[in-house]
Amino acid sequence: MRLSAPGGPLAGLLVAGLLVAGLLVAGCSGSSGHVTASSTPVSTPTVAPSTSAAPTSAPPAPPSVSVTATTPAPTVTPTVVSSSAAPSSPAAAVIRCTASQLSIDVTKGGASLGQEIAVVTFTNTSTSRCTLSGYPQAVLETSAGMTVGQQAKHAAGRVTLVLLAPQRSAQANLTDDTRCNAPESTAVRISAPGVPGATEVPVQLRACTLQITPLQG
Repeated sequence: MRLSAPGGPLAGLLVAGLLVAGLLVAGCSGSSGHVTASSTPVSTPTVAPSTSAAPTSAPPAPPSVSVTATTPAPTVTPTVVSSSAAPSSPAAAVIRCTASQLSIDVTKGGASLGQEIAVVTFTNTSTSRCTLSGYPQAVLETSAGMTVGQQAKHAAGRVTLVLLAPQRSAQANLTDDTRCNAPESTAVRISAPGVPGATEVPVQLRACTLQITPLQG
């Protein structure tokens, strides 16, 4: 192959191609002949987890079942009280005195201006204990058995339960107001409190106003 003489059109094209090839080689190699990679890191976008995820629906709660525990009723054992047990008080199991158990005595005692006092005594003549409580009843009588004056009124005093053992006594005071012109009695008819029946006891008292105290042991 023959080249055209210098200065011809082909020579110009050849020179121009060589110049372009030299520029390309110089641009690729740089000053050290190596290609330098960029050190700037490429930022990767961070994707945050979504917080708006639809909530998971909880399973329905099981139906509530109400269970009532039944407590068995306690067994009650009846208490048997023996008749031989001692009573809570000495008079708790003792019956009231009867007229047949009692003897009654009236004794005139002291006297003051316008008053006479007699002591009424109830004695248990039986072999069993009995009780008395309250105000005796008293009214004056004449020798003919006629009532004189009014029945004795209740004087101030404390009512207690009196336990009468055999041959024991209880007493009450009978006060007679003598400041009147009423006749005198020959007897007084006495009844123990709460006991049916009456006993006539000889005594002379003026039939004005009578007062009697409750029984005391």
